[in-house]
Amino acid sequence: HSILERYWDRLEDENILDTIYFKYAVFDDATKAKIKHYLENFKTTAIYKKLKSGVEHHFEIELNVYEDGEQTQGVIDLIYFDEEKNGWVIVDFKSNNINGRTDLVQFAKDNGYDKQLDTYEELCEGNGLSVAGKMLLFLDSGKEIKF
Repeated sequence: HSILERYWDRLEDENILDTIYFKYAVFDDATKAKIKHYLENFKTTAIYKKLKSGVEHHFEIELNVYEDGEQTQGVIDLIYFDEEKNGWVIVDFKSNNINGRTDLVQFAKDNGYDKQLDTYEELCEGNGLSVAGKMLLFLDSGKEIKF
């Protein structure tokens, strides 16, 4: 995830992969191939197009809410402001291989990802951020699942 945070805006640079491999000390071909695959998939997503259009966004946003003596905290992979919906969209990156899965919403629910997004929504709203959407981005396939 930190690779996306740091390099999303330079993915068109033909030398960026070498920079990433050096920075993260990636030497084995299998890991290099996986990183390249994830980044190529990311470039095909609507999320990438939104970021490239210049929307306000934040990667790895840490939020805390204190309510009734209880603390809830989380780190959201990405949020961006959707002007059409007039609110923030929460994006959680997943690296699961979902090949052969037909019902990705059910897969997300079976793994508790929907609850995780609900918690992130509560954290955003508890910090004054109006949420207009929530989604998962499966990096292995580039599929975006909206909730």
